[in-house]
Amino acid sequence: MYTTIVHSLSLVYTAPVMIAILAAWFFKESLPRYKYFGIFMVILGIIILAGFEPILSKQMIVGDLMALGSALSLALYSIAGRKEWNRIQCGVASYSSSLC
Repeated sequence: MYTTIVHSLSLVYTAPVMIAILAAWFFKESLPRYKYFGIFMVILGIIILAGFEPILSKQMIVGDLMALGSALSLALYSIAGRKEWNRIQCGVASYSSSLC
């Protein structure tokens, strides 16, 4: 076991924060105040959840880094998908999508 469920879930759930930051960086989107508040709440939640398991080993650090890598991968995938979605026609992007 590399890490605990609490650590991995709290770190994977940082993906929306990473998406907001990457979208602001790549697409020059603004970060309104409510997004800053949301980012603060996510960080506070991680601190609270991590506080329930104060034990930290080298193996857990590796697991936590893998969870952060997973969140970053999801964020990059979402950003790349958004860029492609804007580039091509909606029907071409996903023929089964009901969003069009």
